[in-house]
Amino acid sequence: MVLKLYAYDVWQMDNISRISAFIALGIILLFSSFTFQRLKNIIKNMVDKKDENPENKDQF
Repeated sequence: MVLKLYAYDVWQMDNISRISAFIALGIILLFSSFTFQRLKNIIKNMVDKKDENPENKDQF
């Protein structure tokens, strides 16, 4: 749906709305990138702690 909006529907808007839509898209992309960078380390640490837990390791 978002791809359709920016591939087709944006070009049907007037100039001010088009500019606002691309600015909003840029802000959303920056925010999601920032959020991913913050959560990436947290998730990695959680996975590493889970792997170190001896209860989760197979014992043969």
